[in-house]
Amino acid sequence: MGGDGCLLWYQGAVIKVGAANNLDVRLRWLVLAIAVITAASGLFQMLLPVVVVQFVGASTAPAARHFFSLVGMFMLIVGVALWVAVRDGSSGVVLVLSAQKAGAVAGVVIGVANGIFGTTSLAVAGFDALSCALILWYWQRSRP
Repeated sequence: MGGDGCLLWYQGAVIKVGAANNLDVRLRWLVLAIAVITAASGLFQMLLPVVVVQFVGASTAPAARHFFSLVGMFMLIVGVALWVAVRDGSSGVVLVLSAQKAGAVAGVVIGVANGIFGTTSLAVAGFDALSCALILWYWQRSRP
């Protein structure tokens, strides 16, 4: 028995690899969940923009509702694309899609700073920031 508590050196290496694989599987499932949440919330926003506009404290004018509906459509597309990219192992596409999350954070923060959105929208930005970090972590661990 060595000083590390393992009977054999190889045993310790196998345990470390198994732990890394478990982390990768959990991280993959988290990113897939982010993809589903992004797609579902995008569909919701596309179909019911007035609910989202009211939640983020923005104007309920027809132009604002139309804009939010369009943003919802793109969220739906990004969510589905992220799901497909993770499923197919397209790490470059995963990296590009993480930019949507970073852009969403910047857009919401700028909107709050300019008085366009209320502070409740910062919850959305927080989710997107966490999502971006998890997607980038997944990308870093999954690329060849």
